[in-house]
Amino acid sequence: MENSQYKELFLSESQEILSALNVSLVHLEKSPTDQKCLEDIFRHCHTLKGMAATMGYEKIVQLAHAMETMLSSIRKGEGEICNNIITTLFSGLDYLEKLLDEIKSGKNATVNVELLVKKIKNVLNENNFEPSHEAVSARILQKSPVKDVLVGDTVPDSHAVTSIRVNLDRLESLMNGIGELVTSKIRLIELAHAIEDKNLSEAVAHMERIVNRLQDETMQIRLIPLEYLMNFFPRMVRDTAHIEGKKVNFSMVGSDIGIDRTVLDEINDPLIHILRNAVSHGIETPAERKSQGKPAEGEIKITAHRERNFVVLSIADDGCGLDKEKIKAAILKEGRLSADELQKLDEEEILMLVTLPGFSLSKNISETSGRGVGMNVVRHKVEAIGGSISIKSEVGKGCTISLRLPLSMAIIHVLLVKIANETCALPLVNVAETIKINRVHIRKVEHQEMIPYRETVLPLIYLHKKLGFDKMSPMIVNDELSIVVCDLFNKKIGVVVDQFIREEEVVVKNLSGSLHGINGYTGATILSSGRVAMILDTASFIQ
Repeated sequence: MENSQYKELFLSESQEILSALNVSLVHLEKSPTDQKCLEDIFRHCHTLKGMAATMGYEKIVQLAHAMETMLSSIRKGEGEICNNIITTLFSGLDYLEKLLDEIKSGKNATVNVELLVKKIKNVLNENNFEPSHEAVSARILQKSPVKDVLVGDTVPDSHAVTSIRVNLDRLESLMNGIGELVTSKIRLIELAHAIEDKNLSEAVAHMERIVNRLQDETMQIRLIPLEYLMNFFPRMVRDTAHIEGKKVNFSMVGSDIGIDRTVLDEINDPLIHILRNAVSHGIETPAERKSQGKPAEGEIKITAHRERNFVVLSIADDGCGLDKEKIKAAILKEGRLSADELQKLDEEEILMLVTLPGFSLSKNISETSGRGVGMNVVRHKVEAIGGSISIKSEVGKGCTISLRLPLSMAIIHVLLVKIANETCALPLVNVAETIKINRVHIRKVEHQEMIPYRETVLPLIYLHKKLGFDKMSPMIVNDELSIVVCDLFNKKIGVVVDQFIREEEVVVKNLSGSLHGINGYTGATILSSGRVAMILDTASFIQ
């Protein structure tokens, strides 16, 4: 009988095991003599089998046992790692993933593992293995004794529990409660300033320190190591390289850095697109690399590091790089920009043209690339969460794409502005400065209003019109314009608003129902006054 109360815990731990297995198996393929890696893979299979047996998932037990038998024979020296064995083990991981998906969805079991188990036995016979699984298992247990700790057991002091698993819904509920505290904190600070009572001010100041500490601790709890996401990529890069007939050495640095779960969810697709492009378009075939004096095996590396409240992910390859002349020629041919417009762009702006929708330099459309969608998805996703993207490339030497991502999307700093008697919030991450300028300085260039700004010109966008407020009420006309200078896509634009209000720390509420995905907004927040303010999607201003 299924122990439904432990199902969620089983699925969570099983996914972690599969993630670790994928990483270890990719490493074992490159280093078949690495005994420690082989031991780790065997141990993970053994653990998964035991967990599945406890829950009564017989198909997982059957498949994990067959994989464990193969691995135990290799550990005994009765066979060697070869492509056939690696491919078979990867197939086993794929089947295990499908079985877990069935358990998670509650669907009737349709995955047939008997054929794969039979194939594993055939591979054992083909390689003249003589496995003795029971003996090997006994030896493993003697070397690395494992003690299962059940709920209610007395745990020795030397093995005190230092971490626990928390349901995500409860964590979200805790975050929402902290968000309400932050809102109340700001309101109380304003009241204390208005009343000017010393005792009240001291009490509010003490409460502010406590709330800030709670907020920081809760934010830290929400941070998840990047490795939970990145452990999927070695297998993906390996499979893509095999499809493309290429050899790739993939490495990661800084995967222990924590990032908010909501941000982690959003950057999964962008990273997949970038890595697939690196393999498909960047890394050359072994023959091409040798003719250029490069090693037959290409290099792709993800590096992560912290920059204050941001995490910077750099994806670098040593492939052919992006050719800006080819990009310009393709843009001209498609009629997206004129020769004069291209002439005004610097090198980074030209490279960023690859993020335009539908743009691709690939002549062939493959299963993984060539449709001109990937990099546009990357740009849209990253900038929608308040991040930014930059590209550096050198023809023949490689390309580096850097993503600058916020640590968290739950609580952000914004600039509150007034538009048509409505209060809106602009994320401070995109705000360079605020300025005021007289209307007489406005110039029109090809139907675009511009103003002089720091030895250059600044294009203007009237937020009143952009958000459609001009249909509800006329714009406030003053001789002096209030302009928020926003830094978007490495360009500056001037966003005209009716009034600057103040900077404020706000809790982001996701839009749902009929408001979900509405253009121009990324969320909403409740201000200290109790009113709702919409958080603007600054990336949409220049689309």
